Amino acid sequence: MDIYRDTAYVFPVTNFATNILEHDVLWRTGRVADVFQEGRSSAFYLTKAPEDIGNIQNNKLNNTTFRDFINLKKKDDTVISKVDMGDSTEAPLADIAEPDTLPDQRNTGWNFQSDFPEPEKTEEDKNQIVLDQAENPDQQNINTGKKFKSSHIVPYRVKYSSDYVTSQLDNSLFINKYESFNTTGGVYNTPDLGAMFTVSISDLFEDYRFTGGLRFPTSFSGGEYFLMFNDLKRRLDKKVTWYHQGESAQYNFQPQWYPIVDAGIKSNILEGTLTWPFDVIRSVRGSLSYRSDKVVFLANDTFSLNLPSYRENWLSLRLEYVHDDTYPVMTNILNGMRYKVWFEWYKQFAVNTDAGLDVSAEPGYLGVVGFDFRHYQKIHRQIIWANRFAGGTSFGTQKLIYYLGGVDSWIAPTFNNNIEIDQNAGYAFQTLATNLRGYDQNIRNGNSYAVFNSELRFPIFSYLFNKPIKAEILRNFQIIGFYDIGSAWQGLSPFDEDNPFNNGTIYQPPITVDVNYFRNPVVMGTGVGLRTTIFGYFVRVDRAQSIESNGLGKPKWYFSLSLDF
Repeated sequence: MDIYRDTAYVFPVTNFATNILEHDVLWRTGRVADVFQEGRSSAFYLTKAPEDIGNIQNNKLNNTTFRDFINLKKKDDTVISKVDMGDSTEAPLADIAEPDTLPDQRNTGWNFQSDFPEPEKTEEDKNQIVLDQAENPDQQNINTGKKFKSSHIVPYRVKYSSDYVTSQLDNSLFINKYESFNTTGGVYNTPDLGAMFTVSISDLFEDYRFTGGLRFPTSFSGGEYFLMFNDLKRRLDKKVTWYHQGESAQYNFQPQWYPIVDAGIKSNILEGTLTWPFDVIRSVRGSLSYRSDKVVFLANDTFSLNLPSYRENWLSLRLEYVHDDTYPVMTNILNGMRYKVWFEWYKQFAVNTDAGLDVSAEPGYLGVVGFDFRHYQKIHRQIIWANRFAGGTSFGTQKLIYYLGGVDSWIAPTFNNNIEIDQNAGYAFQTLATNLRGYDQNIRNGNSYAVFNSELRFPIFSYLFNKPIKAEILRNFQIIGFYDIGSAWQGLSPFDEDNPFNNGTIYQPPITVDVNYFRNPVVMGTGVGLRTTIFGYFVRVDRAQSIESNGLGKPKWYFSLSLDF
């Protein structure tokens, strides 16, 4: 398989006698700017950039005076003549053959030390030390092999510094979680657009990272926050995440309950994740999590005052295999292929603290299997053809319901309440199956889904101009043509007669009628879209039309603030 990675070639390109403070290469003008200090002032030098960057490492630079001294030092027979000191106390300085280019390093007053052991000196080295001391009596400590002072070395201690701080408008999910079906009443609640603040700190070697964030929705109802710790010191990556969400809801259980009851929903998730990378492309990941969902009914009247709180507790296990050999060309433009497959297992349990701590497992379980394959084919330069095929199914006594339709991070989404939801299927959680443009959310639903997306992405200005474009709004401006097809269903297939979408029951006493509908469970949509970056936000605008048996449906617009798949 092909593995793409950055490669760096290190070689000298200057031979200044002092350190460079600033260095910049202007390839457009063919100039190299260098700034370094001379005395108390800064010197600025402008030179011509090399024409062939690939052959720079083969160029030979003139040695500096210090480099000549080092090279000559290695050749004892040409730098220092052998001297037989005998019992004499005076050094025969006339016998020292020292070239004119030898720098006067002995009068600098510098004394360098290292924690590496001193090499054993030869007789010639010892004689040279005596000569140096004779010539420079004020510098008796130079080259004397003094004992290393360990107190000058401070061992590394873990110190944290700010990695990044972000503040933005966002309506994405902090972590990949499912919504509770029982606490929401079968209506998917897409997160409101809110102000999101994220802070991350890491140590010098990026072995440990702490990340925290919170989001205030524009509706001023509820909020979310999370804390995350990453341990990346060794090959086995470890992560611990705690997530909390609070929101308000209304419950209408008429005709059993006459009034509409207000309530607050609180969700807490504690998750630990281990990741083992086989190489830079493949990895296997496992996570164990605890989830608590609680509904607290607000005491607005005597009826709601007597309503007890409702709570669900879950343990879950997730295993997934990830393969990713894509590499980014530019924002929202990739080349290569990536995919992942996963398995999830959920078990509900009850906690009773009325008479001590009593933990008992609830009957049944929930299992989920899913996959997501994506391929990005280069057409010409930055133009790519992106394809995605994803699907999943849930099984067990409790299930996960998928709502097909819409796009990811949809601003002001709409939910189709005309498509019935089977309340007796034992659904425990709910999630979206996207993208299926041209329809509202819940154009189809069920415990299984499959969707195929195909997009042609054309970054206009980046493709037409052969020079870098500074303005993000022009550099990332893209035209998208797309086609979506998919379905969500119950049973073995979308065309199964047991699928509730294909049949129904009409009850009007004293008559009950079973009805079989001849409806196509597969839906399709097509259209065009625009993409660009505005004020740091990647904005997506899609105009989609559903594909019906009698032609194209009414155009539908989608606005979102996230990258495509």
